[in-house]
Amino acid sequence: MFSLKSVHHQEAADPVLLSWIKDQIDAITGLSPIVIVGLIAVFILLVPTTIVILYLTVYRKNEQD
Repeated sequence: MFSLKSVHHQEAADPVLLSWIKDQIDAITGLSPIVIVGLIAVFILLVPTTIVILYLTVYRKNEQD
């Protein structure tokens, strides 16, 4: 009988899968890990900044009317 206990591991995520994902990202992009982290950080900061800018633009436009 199949048991989920037999496939469970103590790590937060599967280390083999994480290693494979890291290798694939490195192979596809050819960028260093610090550059990838920087790009992700810029994207994370860009999304809320864009939302706030769009909100303020619409708010000011409606305020003038």
